[in-house]
Amino acid sequence: MQTSRAVLALTLLPFLLVIGYSPANSSSLETWKSNQEAAAAASKLAHYAEAERLLIANEKLAESFPPKDARLPRTIFDLAQIYRAEGKYSEALPLYERALEIYGKLYGGESTELADTLDGEAELYTSLDDYAHAEPLLVKSLELRQKFLPPDSPDIAQSKNDLGEVYTATGAFDKAEPLLLDASAIRKKAGAETPEVAQSMQAIGALYGKTGRVKQAEQSFREAVSIYGKTLGGEHPDYANALENSVKKGGEQAARSSCVVRTSDSDVGEALRTGQSRFGG
Repeated sequence: MQTSRAVLALTLLPFLLVIGYSPANSSSLETWKSNQEAAAAASKLAHYAEAERLLIANEKLAESFPPKDARLPRTIFDLAQIYRAEGKYSEALPLYERALEIYGKLYGGESTELADTLDGEAELYTSLDDYAHAEPLLVKSLELRQKFLPPDSPDIAQSKNDLGEVYTATGAFDKAEPLLLDASAIRKKAGAETPEVAQSMQAIGALYGKTGRVKQAEQSFREAVSIYGKTLGGEHPDYANALENSVKKGGEQAARSSCVVRTSDSDVGEALRTGQSRFGG
């Protein structure tokens, strides 16, 4: 799982889905909407401090909305995602729990919003290598998404990818592979070169590497680096993470190959040195 990936999912909650929508004034709604949009844009660029500032302001604002207004748990969830991306796990976890509690009261324990929050909390535990806590959360998230969403939903692909990564980490390779391949197939139907496809290729590369399929692992990592470079740029954390895997898993030759297709025509060796320096290489 990529830490920065999840925060790209920051979205505005459609007003028609808000329960008990009766705000005191329209200016508060406009401010909330503007902050939410700006936070989503900032998170996409990995400008997490700015996103955090905006979402903290939105949380305070949403506290003034009616009790059944779903903007509050949405804002709390988004802030938790940002804290997790920043590595502020002790601050993120209680926010996930609070969002789950509110969503449970609003929707009776079954909703896509609940699934999103379960997935986010599971990613936090995965970042801590606490797979025992992450796995049941991801299983429940996938069940909810399969109940409410179409089979080719990007969110279902994300759940399958995340659960597949946990199974890879715990050595349950037979469970991991079909989930990761399904996620990749769903994503590639929506677009061959997207950050989500790159995430899938990185996850598949890790699985192949752990099961001794070295050439397939190198190919998957090369594809991930290429796509991240094209879509997010060479300074984005996900690009750096994929390059690190190429260096670690495939060695210098694999990393050089993975840098052949980039967003610029700068020297391959320099790209490799830059990537290695980020990780103390």
